[in-house]
Amino acid sequence: YNKVMRRFSKGTVLGCAVAMVMVLSVGWSLRSLLHSVDLSSEPTQKVFVQVFDVPPSPSIAAIRVAGYAAMSGEVWMRLQVNDVDAALLDLKHSKRGLIGPDKDYADSMLPPTPTFQKYMHTVGWEDVKQVKSPEYYAFPQEFGGKGWRGAIVVDRQRKLLFVEAGLF
Repeated sequence: YNKVMRRFSKGTVLGCAVAMVMVLSVGWSLRSLLHSVDLSSEPTQKVFVQVFDVPPSPSIAAIRVAGYAAMSGEVWMRLQVNDVDAALLDLKHSKRGLIGPDKDYADSMLPPTPTFQKYMHTVGWEDVKQVKSPEYYAFPQEFGGKGWRGAIVVDRQRKLLFVEAGLF
């Protein structure tokens, strides 16, 4: 009888532990979904600060944003600027930094998924195809592999910066 009870107890404890882990992971997933943020509903300047760790410079006239942020995220921006060089210089000197121009970046751009196409369309990112002489810049994530990282496509002729970034 004691052996049977011990086996039953061990099995029950193990079963309870597995059930508890499942409940906690489901709860964590639900919590993440509930705290997922539609970035297009946030103030654009706030999203800019989240991504670049600096407020928008005075050279940025207008910001359009779409995407989401939770445990991971994706953001698409279209920045209308008064002065392209000033905007790029401000981003280069920011905490996150800016690398470029990088002529090979265009070859590494991946085709967007249908979900991302929705965000891209919301901000008018498809206009990047009309850029006659694009310049490509990248900004790395924070030290330790956390935070936003992404790329900027510059359209000097129309004074536009197209930003795509992922949260890791």
